[in-house]
Amino acid sequence: MRSALGPRRRPSFGRWTRTTLAAMALLVLLWGPASSSHASQRTAPQQREVAGTVFVVDAAAGMEGFVRAVVQVIERRWEDVAETLGAPPGETITVHIERRLEDYFVREGLAYLPPEWAAGLAIGSRRTFLLAPGNPAWEATAVHEMAHLAIDMAAGWGAVPRWVHEGLAISVAEQWDLERATTMLRAGVFGNYFGLEELTSGFPRAASMADLAYAQAFSMVRHMRQVHGDDVYRRIFARMRETGEKWGDALVSVTGVPPEEHFEAWRAQARTTYRWIPLMGTAGAGWTLASVLLVMAWRRKRREKAARLARMARDEEVETYPLDPDDEVFG
Repeated sequence: MRSALGPRRRPSFGRWTRTTLAAMALLVLLWGPASSSHASQRTAPQQREVAGTVFVVDAAAGMEGFVRAVVQVIERRWEDVAETLGAPPGETITVHIERRLEDYFVREGLAYLPPEWAAGLAIGSRRTFLLAPGNPAWEATAVHEMAHLAIDMAAGWGAVPRWVHEGLAISVAEQWDLERATTMLRAGVFGNYFGLEELTSGFPRAASMADLAYAQAFSMVRHMRQVHGDDVYRRIFARMRETGEKWGDALVSVTGVPPEEHFEAWRAQARTTYRWIPLMGTAGAGWTLASVLLVMAWRRKRREKAARLARMARDEEVETYPLDPDDEVFG
């Protein structure tokens, strides 16, 4: 029986395909701009003044809770950081919280400089530091990056050696731990330390070599404090800020000793401080047990870190990068 509406026609596959594709294209056109627009949205910046320094904190949309947490850390820690390092008031610091650090560089049209393992970045020339919430130790990282900017402020934005920056930032953020101590002990067995010049302008990009650079920087900073007092860096930075002297000249003015002699004094101390592992076998069972426990703890820490570093290429070439790129890099 025929339908009153006439015979049923089979749909044309070609027509159906063209109609569907046209509809999908329209959805892409409508959804695409909205999607990319949402991705580029930022939260309303939060502004706080702490100890005379203004902080402006912004983040990608949807990260308001993390912004509040970062503001709390700034309010709780900045005054002590500034006091410890001698940073004067009156600056404005911008904090960009990014899902990925490279997002900031893309947004600003800049080449991405840091290695993959970087969890934060201070950019002194822009009075800015970046922070990624994916880092479980983000609070210590935030204090570390604040310390970098406090050093720049204390030194009147003069150039400070990379090892000083990193050693002090580790100290202020309380990031010296068993793993870094073990790294120094292991290097001490063979005397495989970096030279002064190698740690002055940049650090190794390879994560395996950067571990030693950070540990050595802290050790060098601690040694100078032991010799010249806890406030020695604060006094050097004040000299740089008030007189315009460069780092080396200000160091001599404050301590009477040039950088090379400081380094040699540290290395002489390191030869005895970090070479005790080979002697444990002659120091009795207690030292042997201590050695075993130290190695076991170190291996555990390394296993935990391996998951985070698995995606990182361990290129052993000593390629350096500026952790806090200067105006020459950023323009």
